[in-house]
Amino acid sequence: MAVKVPITVEGNLGSDPEVGTTQDGRTYARLTVVENDRRFNEDTKQWEDAGDPIFHNTVVFGAQAENVAQSLSKGDRVVVAGDLHFQTYEKDGQRRQGTQIVASAVAPSLKFTTVDVHRDPKVPSPEASATGPVATTETPWAVASVQP
Repeated sequence: MAVKVPITVEGNLGSDPEVGTTQDGRTYARLTVVENDRRFNEDTKQWEDAGDPIFHNTVVFGAQAENVAQSLSKGDRVVVAGDLHFQTYEKDGQRRQGTQIVASAVAPSLKFTTVDVHRDPKVPSPEASATGPVATTETPWAVASVQP
């Protein structure tokens, strides 16, 4: 059974996103989000790394993967929300464990930068093109009643 834990991380991209396609034809982008704790040193009046960086292997799917690849590059500060997946795998004949964030949302962080937002045209949703009964004012259950 796979264990998933909701997670949100903020950090810098360690490299440009790598785009690919799964065997079933879905587009994905792999990215590495690097978190560094930094502290201000009062003695030197400089910001310093506090501890080792943490590297989060991350994957995002679909149109969002394409948008990530077009919009973000190495060094960009991002916020990633998704599920932390725990995995076991074999490498060089040894069983290993690792984690991966399967992102539901990836966005540039606005902490130290600004962005220009460009919206893609909307694709018709299933609800917009669905057929079936339509509620009208003549439909008794569709009329709201207001009580004084």
